[in-house]
Amino acid sequence: MAGRSPLAALLVGLAAAAIAGAPPVTAQDQDARLPETGQLWFQMTGVLLNWNSQFAEGSDSILDGEREPLTSHFDGDLSARLYPSAYLSEDFNVGAAALGIPVLEDGDLTLGDMGFSTMRAQERVLGLGLEYGVFDWLSVGLRAPFRHTDVETTLHFDSTTAAFTWGDLAIENQQQFLNGSADALTQLQALIDGGALVGPDLEAASALLAGSQAFFGAISDMAQPDRVFPVRQSLRGLLLLANLGQLQEEFGALGISLPDMDLVQLAGEANLMRIFEDGFIRAEVPGRARNGISVGALEFSARLRAVDQISRRGEDRGPGLFRFRTAVGGLVRMPTRDPNGAPIHDPDNFLDIPVASGHPELELTLYQDVLIGKTVFLRFRGQYTMRRPVAAVLRVAPPDQPYAHERLKRIMNIYPGDVLALQVRPSLLIAQGFSAGLDYDYYSVPATSYELIEPLEGLYAGIDASELSLETTQTRHRIGLGFVLDITEARGRASDRTAGPTRNPWQFAVSIRRAFSGSGGRTPTSHHFSVAIRTPIALF
Repeated sequence: MAGRSPLAALLVGLAAAAIAGAPPVTAQDQDARLPETGQLWFQMTGVLLNWNSQFAEGSDSILDGEREPLTSHFDGDLSARLYPSAYLSEDFNVGAAALGIPVLEDGDLTLGDMGFSTMRAQERVLGLGLEYGVFDWLSVGLRAPFRHTDVETTLHFDSTTAAFTWGDLAIENQQQFLNGSADALTQLQALIDGGALVGPDLEAASALLAGSQAFFGAISDMAQPDRVFPVRQSLRGLLLLANLGQLQEEFGALGISLPDMDLVQLAGEANLMRIFEDGFIRAEVPGRARNGISVGALEFSARLRAVDQISRRGEDRGPGLFRFRTAVGGLVRMPTRDPNGAPIHDPDNFLDIPVASGHPELELTLYQDVLIGKTVFLRFRGQYTMRRPVAAVLRVAPPDQPYAHERLKRIMNIYPGDVLALQVRPSLLIAQGFSAGLDYDYYSVPATSYELIEPLEGLYAGIDASELSLETTQTRHRIGLGFVLDITEARGRASDRTAGPTRNPWQFAVSIRRAFSGSGGRTPTSHHFSVAIRTPIALF
């Protein structure tokens, strides 16, 4: 090809794809091979993960382990997704008796339905790494994963289903109504004090004054930005207007005029904006959440060769049907970003996917390759990742009530579980250096523990961080196809009569996997597509 080699074209293509983004990859190594002494490898891994569902746990309508939409934790009536929403009902119930309307029971508070279009999450990573052969049996490496995350959805708020709005939005010309009511109460007080009323009329007027003061006092208390108020179309709104009409008749009989209360008919879009932007939550309205390309951590690694009967030629390969190549590795993953803010974590964005965990991690890996005869190749990788605790700012809330009150945004200690990941790639050597076969991976992590540094007080006393641990125990199985083109293996097999190790370990691998089983509630049913390249760099 004129102007550009196939390898250069492929590298450029991968880089262009990575600019659009790619997600966390478990490792950059495709097999147990190490670079020879003094040899430097350049490794590039591009990964794309996308999903629009998760494996359910504790769902009312979906069996555990079945797929449920990502929207299942976010949609439905807004009040049912708030945490905690009980105090809104409690504040309303304080004034309900004075207003002569029913108190709120469980499920009575409705603030409008939140409907989402299909929620789609995508994570992309471009991992760039170098590995250097210190000795024939030891290599060291450095890797930087460039990550990009994106969650896309469209929110539709149905205000026609809302029986309540926020107090300061509920009454048109609110201050005019409150001032007119206060004037009427002043006139009634003056009438009582003036002595014109005696006997039963005075008693009735005094009772009317006391009841009216409680009535309008409750309205004034509830007409606040952080209190709920019934809209005109609701049962409680109609009862409230009827009770006001009764008072207007009684005041009118005494020659005093009470103003009309113009309740809003529907909650409107402002109902949603207020609760997220200025009121209960003070966070972003759920929509698109995107983190641009960022390096969330740097990875420092070392690998040791234990056995290699595959890469070498002639007698070094050893006799027998089975030939083995074994290596062990260790990796330290150090965060490069503050875990208390984007792009690691944003407590004010409920759809955010972090570009990194924010935890320092130590990862131990076993690499095992097995060549059976001349046609069957088995690659196995087992990883155990130990994640260190970290302190970060989160909102305390269970998974199905994600919209937590601003006062529940606290700094806390996070104790993540250790991760076990396995990958098995049985394949057939179709041609020299080219293999194709199945690709299976398993992922498991126990529950993450959370600990508030300072306990919650007041209305939130008794709430602890254990709510955040729900649905953090996760398992996932994926299976698909894998293809590997390995120039080293092709040259090694073609030159079997030549002594000494093979050189130029150029490798190109593609993997496509789909999640078919899992558990945990928030475990993504992700599709995985990856492309990996490994090629030597001449230092001298």
